Parts: sequence; structure tokens; C-alpha cells
Amino acid sequence: MAFRLASRLDAWIDALLPPACAACRARVGPSEVLCRECVRNLPTISPLACPRCQMHPRSRSGRCPASPRRDPVDASVAAVWLEPPVSEWIRAFKYPARGLRGLAPGPLAAVAELARRAVARAPGPVPDVVVPVPLHRNRLRQRGFNPALEIARAVAREVDVPLVPTALVRLR
Repeated sequence: MAFRLASRLDAWIDALLPPACAACRARVGPSEVLCRECVRNLPTISPLACPRCQMHPRSRSGRCPASPRRDPVDASVAAVWLEPPVSEWIRAFKYPARGLRGLAPGPLAAVAELARRAVARAPGPVPDVVVPVPLHRNRLRQRGFNPALEIARAVAREVDVPLVPTALVRLR
């Protein structure tokens, strides 16, 4: 009974407020975050790119041709290049508008979708935990939230591992 009521309520909400693209507000399917046009316009990174820098072609040895011999970074993963419209979505996510407009779910949904796409591109094994970089307490007070924590939450949910937000401490 409760399930039937919830699905009817969802249907009414979708009829009154149809699902919209997080970027351009075009109509999308119930499980989509971005419309086909916005997905097609994403500045994608080549799947043949080096897993460390994502700029150079992947080498047979697995070493990045541009990185030093002893590189402490195993890989860096991005879903897309940081250029418009992606940079605008991230700016809207990190610096939401004041008042009710700041509660718009679009920027968080777009960033969560980018995190999901980055996870899909990640080489190697799944991490044991996901740890966000803490925000300085003054910045946290200004923003009211930690953007890195929200992105880490999306990544942890996507790879189904624990989120440990207190593993790192900001010293300065």
C-alpha cells in the first residue's frame, strides 16, 4: 500500500514538475541528470589518455612520458576537461546563489554526474575509503557546506565504499 502511494506521489510530482536537465533545464527522463545535447557537448577526455596526467597518450609501460621517474601519484581522474560549460556548473555548485535560488538541485546533480563519470574512467582497484579534503572553518562558515565533501559523498556512493570525512585535519 505504501509503495503504491509513493509511486503515485512520484507520478504526480513528475507531472507537475517534470524532470529537467541539471545544466540547461530541458526535459529529461526520470533517471537522467543531463539531456542528450548537454552530454554531447561535454569536453570529454580521450579514453586513450595517460591515467596519471590525462594529457598525453597512454604508454605501453604505463608510465606517463611527461612525469618524473618517482611519481607519488598513481593516477588522477577527471570526467571531462574543466572548460565551459563544466566550469560554470562547478562554479554554481561551489558558490550557490543566496536565498531559495541557492537550493536549486541542478548544480549538485551535475557535479554528482561528473563524479559518476570520473569513477567510471578510474583505472585500477576500487579504493578502500573515500576521504574529502577539509575546508578551513572560516570558508566552511561562509559557504555553509564543504564542496569536496559533497563530491566525495557522490564518489563513495558510486563505488560503494565508506566515506571518512574526518580522516584529514586542516592545519592552516
